[in-house]
Amino acid sequence: SVFVPNVEDSDEVLKIIQTYITPVVFYPYNKQYFDNALRFLVDDYKVAKALHNTSYKITQKDNRKLVIKVLVYLPPRGPISFTPVSNEVREKMIEAMATRYNPSTKSLDLSRFYACSLFTDNQLFVPLNRPAVLLAALNIVAQHTKHDLYGLSLENNHIYLGEGLIWIRRLFPELKVLDLAGNRFSDLKELRCLSGYTIEVLNLSRNPVCDTEDKERYKRDVQQFFPMLTKLVSVLCIILYHLYAKY
Repeated sequence: SVFVPNVEDSDEVLKIIQTYITPVVFYPYNKQYFDNALRFLVDDYKVAKALHNTSYKITQKDNRKLVIKVLVYLPPRGPISFTPVSNEVREKMIEAMATRYNPSTKSLDLSRFYACSLFTDNQLFVPLNRPAVLLAALNIVAQHTKHDLYGLSLENNHIYLGEGLIWIRRLFPELKVLDLAGNRFSDLKELRCLSGYTIEVLNLSRNPVCDTEDKERYKRDVQQFFPMLTKLVSVLCIILYHLYAKY
């Protein structure tokens, strides 16, 4: 979460910041401007660090230094809002998924979905870590595939709550490969809604929940949730093989 106070022209300030931190490129998601203050989100640690290091180094037209405050952003846990996504967002989601679906393997790659150029070029914020957005995406996929999906990748979408995942199970009962790598799951309890799901390959690598000293207990607990599991992988290439190789 980035906060820039004392801003007269938000678009001009963003251009100045981008010029200063080049070659680092950033996209200001969920941009808001009011009370002469600019707020937005970024999705990359390197970008956040570059912005943090830029604070007080840019002089504005009124000779004041540009202040850039970077904070860790984690949406609060609370009741799930299922407010429908706008028609514009839905149309762009459909367009994006058309390029990410592999019909030969019945697999869909939604990794870093929010960073798709179809969204960023139109200043649309489409985060799958919001259950309502994830549900909208899954419904689109279900309609297109008639609920017949073999592999699904949700890698690197900053997902940290398990509530929205229940729809994966309900909409795709035959799913075999699920890639949740690079998200923000810190407790296996977040996956409880998927308990008993008959997936065979699961990737939880690069989630905080994997940072445990008792690896055997971790594997055992995961296996209890997913009795049909044959691979609990931590290497991305294995998941990619299952997602995109013909079976």
